[in-house]
Amino acid sequence: MMALIPPVEAQVAAEQRQTHPTLLEWIQRDQAVGRMVDSPERAAAGATLHRDVIAAVKAVRVAEDAKAAAGLKSALCLPAPGTTELDSAEIGKWFYSRPPSEYSGTLDQVIAGFLADRFPCP
Repeated sequence: MMALIPPVEAQVAAEQRQTHPTLLEWIQRDQAVGRMVDSPERAAAGATLHRDVIAAVKAVRVAEDAKAAAGLKSALCLPAPGTTELDSAEIGKWFYSRPPSEYSGTLDQVIAGFLADRFPCP
């Protein structure tokens, strides 16, 4: 008899993908936006991509703040909020330079790698 309810791990992974796209999913959506003609739909799709990146940066900040509060060492030293701006072209270039082995990582994981590369601890 086949189970009607997927294993908890599969369900959690599916829910995470809905709210935290993988790098491959994000790149595919970015490429689709690039093929669209200028329109309100293209603007909305681009805004969604931007929101995904912002949400990932915020998630990494929350995780790093939690590590610091727990007294754990971090691989990245984020600047104080509001003191540094990240360039979307720089982030996009970094995303597209990732090897295919990183495509299955969530955007949060990929952004954490980007920030660790951009803001390493001394």
